[in-house]
Amino acid sequence: MNLEERINLLEKLSKELNPAEEPLLSKMERAKVKNPWFTLDNQIKSINNIRNNYLDKAKIKAWIANYELSDEPKNKVIGLILDDHKPLQGIHDLIAVFLSGNIAQIKIHENDKVLVDYFIDKMIEINPDCKDCIQVVDRMSAFDGIIATESENIAGYFTKYFGKYPNVLRNRRTSVAVLNGSETKEELELMANDVFDFFGLSSNNISKVFVPSGYDFITFLDNVDQFENIKHHVGYVNCYDYYRSILLMKLIEHKTNNSLTIVENADAKSHTSLVHYEFYSGEDDLQNKLSKQAEEIQRIYGTEIPKGYHSFGSARNNLLEEFENKKDVMQFLTTI
Repeated sequence: MNLEERINLLEKLSKELNPAEEPLLSKMERAKVKNPWFTLDNQIKSINNIRNNYLDKAKIKAWIANYELSDEPKNKVIGLILDDHKPLQGIHDLIAVFLSGNIAQIKIHENDKVLVDYFIDKMIEINPDCKDCIQVVDRMSAFDGIIATESENIAGYFTKYFGKYPNVLRNRRTSVAVLNGSETKEELELMANDVFDFFGLSSNNISKVFVPSGYDFITFLDNVDQFENIKHHVGYVNCYDYYRSILLMKLIEHKTNNSLTIVENADAKSHTSLVHYEFYSGEDDLQNKLSKQAEEIQRIYGTEIPKGYHSFGSARNNLLEEFENKKDVMQFLTTI
């Protein structure tokens, strides 16, 4: 397939990914059973983002215009170890490899296998030539490059085994919000989506807020309580009870609205059901704190958009030009 054929295939694929219709709806039900963190609501959010932002022909063309892509296939074998923190997390990497004209050798995480298999099957159904450019494997072998995201519990493993190959090896990042105390009720409600979407498990989710001295946390908690039903999810409520019990036993001061716990902690990353907060004394202090944690931060949310902050309520939306860990995999794929 030449480049135009690849783009057209992705555009056609968008029409096959309607989460309100069969057979995808049945696949989503299976995915939820296999991985209870993949609720139907969260699957729909991921699928709609892919349809609207990854598979839109105009957006694809605007994105790839920034790179020198060959019209004919390069046929380098690129190993992909897909992340699983939200439904179809690794599809951006697959799309990048596909558009670059390389061959994707994919190790699918068991937690996301149902949806990723469906995505690939639909690509092959639209154009059987895709069989030659997508390989699903249990073990990586004979590849020319590797793209993978490493979690904390296997830190250093990927570097040890794949570091000798051309690679994009990423650590999982998280996102933070900057509040100034003037946020409206509506803005805080939108921010709640950035905290709770995907149970806070994706790199776009807010795990820490920077707040000015004397910040009113009661107003904050009152305005992010529309996700109270999240307590009915067994996995989430187990996390909430476990981490709050630790805080109670250690006599660590914290605040809660019974669905979210906030605690003062300088770390950018927090556990599920927890959001850390840190005070700042002024703009210089804030920028210094953000700079120190820059390598851990995927996004910064806030109302001051001219500073480059992401608007509240946008965690579920990823653009093609946004890369996990801010590492440009498409640039890597054009030069390998």
